[in-house]
Amino acid sequence: IIKTLGQAENTAYHAMCFLRKYTRILYKDGKISPYPFANFIVGDTFEVELEYLEPEELKSLHDLYDSKELLKIIKTAKSKFAQDFNVGEKYQEVLRYFLVACYTGFRHSDIKTLERKHIKGKYIVKKLVKGREGKHKIVRIPIRKRLFSLLDMENFNGLLFKNAVMEDSQTNKYLKEIMKVAMINKHVTFHKARYTFAIVSLILGVKFEVVSDILGHSEYTTTQRYAKVVNSLKDEDMNKWDKL
Repeated sequence: IIKTLGQAENTAYHAMCFLRKYTRILYKDGKISPYPFANFIVGDTFEVELEYLEPEELKSLHDLYDSKELLKIIKTAKSKFAQDFNVGEKYQEVLRYFLVACYTGFRHSDIKTLERKHIKGKYIVKKLVKGREGKHKIVRIPIRKRLFSLLDMENFNGLLFKNAVMEDSQTNKYLKEIMKVAMINKHVTFHKARYTFAIVSLILGVKFEVVSDILGHSEYTTTQRYAKVVNSLKDEDMNKWDKL
């Protein structure tokens, strides 16, 4: 999954959990033998390294958006029958709703369905659909100035972005190019915005319970994976004492 398909470690972990679940059913029903996972340990999701944007990287991305430098990027036509394409407009658009996800912790599916009707005063109030089970939870996210600056409150179609949000795969392709422009050497997919929100919030001192609630987690153990990253950062910083 990682070497051949080129998927991230977290994706590989969840894929293996999926395979383990259904091969166990097949094994119990006597349809396969031996049990494929008898001597294979999938691991723990908490052991998977969570890649996220540092606060400084997040700020540089927002500065890039504000500068409108992306709008200058033109994809030159490869033949005389084609036309030049202002791909920079797409980059700017994708960066806009990626930043919104970084400031809210929303998944791609939540961003796609985000509308002006979800703005209630100084909050975004939205019902989130969680996981394959289809469970719902309503979250209230305070709107601060960085987030508000990215929302289109005048859009005639009721959406909070100029155009409909692109599909996840296309969004990730554009994000890859945006990170090159921003000189951020990380494998950034749209879901990394959720990691970024959680970890940066904890770094900035937002209470654990607040982060958990905004993310829509029903169990604190789910949020704990992000707190573990922050704790490891604290440990690294405290190692500086040994250099005295």
